[in-house]
Amino acid sequence: MTDEQIFKLIGKIAFWVILAIVALSSIMTIPTGRKALITRFGAVNRTINKPGLALRVPFIESKIEYDTRTQTIKFDNAKKQDDYTETSSLFAASKDLQDIQIATVVNYHLNSSNIADIYTKYGRQAEYNKNIIEPIVRKTVKAVASQYTAEELVTKRAAFSDAIFKTLTEELSTRDGIVETINIVNLEFSESFTKAIEQKVTQEQNALAEKNKLEAVKFQAEQKIAEAKGTAEALRIEGEAIRSNPEIVTLEAVKKWQGEVPMVMGTGSNLLFNIPTK
Repeated sequence: MTDEQIFKLIGKIAFWVILAIVALSSIMTIPTGRKALITRFGAVNRTINKPGLALRVPFIESKIEYDTRTQTIKFDNAKKQDDYTETSSLFAASKDLQDIQIATVVNYHLNSSNIADIYTKYGRQAEYNKNIIEPIVRKTVKAVASQYTAEELVTKRAAFSDAIFKTLTEELSTRDGIVETINIVNLEFSESFTKAIEQKVTQEQNALAEKNKLEAVKFQAEQKIAEAKGTAEALRIEGEAIRSNPEIVTLEAVKKWQGEVPMVMGTGSNLLFNIPTK
């Protein structure tokens, strides 16, 4: 084989390799639950809404995917304040200025019909989550928490969650986000406040115990008074009966007599009688 033939063969191989690369580069896949934004030299060209295979112009058009399924943002792992990673803590202050860490989980999804606008305004999905969704969730939870006292955040937790959901829905609706659920997973107060609450609960429990003891003593006293009144009433009735009917005394003596013959001792004027009293 001559050098010319070798060069021709290499050229043919290179051509088919390049052609294969171009062909493969023009084919792309869109996974289920995602939509693709096709840009041409950085500018938005079109949106592909259906999953499956699709075509693009190789080396000219690029694919940017957006997940249209439920997204979850958590603030619950107790990291330091001002740590704005997705799973960092969310610190707030109550109406009575108590520091509180609010573990929050938000489920939301994108307004999938506005992917082109989301990319134009906010960038890719990771940037959208970090720069738009997370700050709005933080701001909303803090703002709503400031309307409740620390005690109300516990006793009115459902109302607190509902208020966050309503406000967050309104805020995200203008930023192409749709809230699905909001869950307040945990409320963690400062150590000093927690101790104060524990002391208050202990005092209330002790006061309740003392109250119960007092009620028991009062009940026992009332029972004794009732018994005394009953005895006094019985004696009063008995006394009135004797005064109105003296024969009752004789009758009572007969009832107590057990049939024993009185013992008589002595003679003449010194007679001694042993009268039974039982």
